[in-house]
Amino acid sequence: MRSKKTALLNLFVTLNDNFIAMEDSLLQKPIQQLDLSDNFKEMAYNHNFKTLQDILNWPVSVLLMHDGFTHHHFQELRNFLIPVDGAHLLKTTIS
Repeated sequence: MRSKKTALLNLFVTLNDNFIAMEDSLLQKPIQQLDLSDNFKEMAYNHNFKTLQDILNWPVSVLLMHDGFTHHHFQELRNFLIPVDGAHLLKTTIS
């Protein structure tokens, strides 16, 4: 018989693996298929950002230097990521 600790650990590992798989699939899904504004999709197209991963590779400070990437786009991206627990993926500092 498994202990409660082992059962909880197995549950955590399963949930964590599912979260990572969901996160990865969302990050690789074409931006044009996501529930984002037409304005955001146009900006992404203009900068050749095809997936969220393409955008999240850049620190926010660098994204804001892109012509046409505004604070509004950043807020929309942030608001999109919060419900799926993805806001931590935004690089708010240069490392």
